[in-house]
Amino acid sequence: AAGAPRKWWFGGGTDLTPSYIFEEDVKHFHS
Repeated sequence: AAGAPRKWWFGGGTDLTPSYIFEEDVKHFHS
């Protein structure tokens, strides 16, 4: 799981967008 967000962060300008999307997905999975 850690590998995915790291790749997103290294992507560049869209670092914040995927990070919060990932959190949203986690919340949905925990719901």
